[in-house]
Amino acid sequence: MRMAKNVWQGIQKGLSHSERGLIILQEDGETVFTPRELTEAAERAACSLVRAGIEPGDRVGIIARVTNVLAQSNVNILDISQTILQDYFTMIMLAEILDESLDLKALSTRLDAVGQELGVQIRVQHEGIFTAMHRV
Repeated sequence: MRMAKNVWQGIQKGLSHSERGLIILQEDGETVFTPRELTEAAERAACSLVRAGIEPGDRVGIIARVTNVLAQSNVNILDISQTILQDYFTMIMLAEILDESLDLKALSTRLDAVGQELGVQIRVQHEGIFTAMHRV
């Protein structure tokens, strides 16, 4: 509930100086919210995030962004594992490159760019290197 409280307080602080309606543009047109309606909607959204286990500092969408790049590169994900290890989100994927002309370095560069946008580090290794490292 801490996140919900912070979101609500932030919105309340921003809206406490105005009682006029706010205009929120949506794809289907305009919707007008009063400050109270916007506060209630933000509270519901924040509570939903808390119930989903999302906490302050979490980065939502990491897996979605990475898997999107892999799908666009015609890379098949064979297995995926994720956990929090000493306060760090870690994810390991075993993937199969279906397009033999795909350069592993080029794929790594694309994933590095996504990692920089998300504020995470993404490492790409050939299976042979990974297997050799874990035999030691």
